[in-house]
Amino acid sequence: MPLLPLLPLIVSIIHNSESSLNFTLSMLSVPAMYTKFKEGQKQPNNNSLNDKKVMFRSLFGQLICSANYATSIYHI
Repeated sequence: MPLLPLLPLIVSIIHNSESSLNFTLSMLSVPAMYTKFKEGQKQPNNNSLNDKKVMFRSLFGQLICSANYATSIYHI
């Protein structure tokens, strides 16, 4: 039972590391989405205007989610 008082600290560390991992993974996916978006712009015949709008919105949605993770983790 000597670890019982440390339980909240252990849970907090695990939770923060999980949030950091989610933040890192979301930031790593942004360049790939940007590349897909740029490729879609280069090939207007293969993509409709709606597809471009969806990719553009999802790219900025991902950036907003990443910013939300950063503010929630680091309390900026």
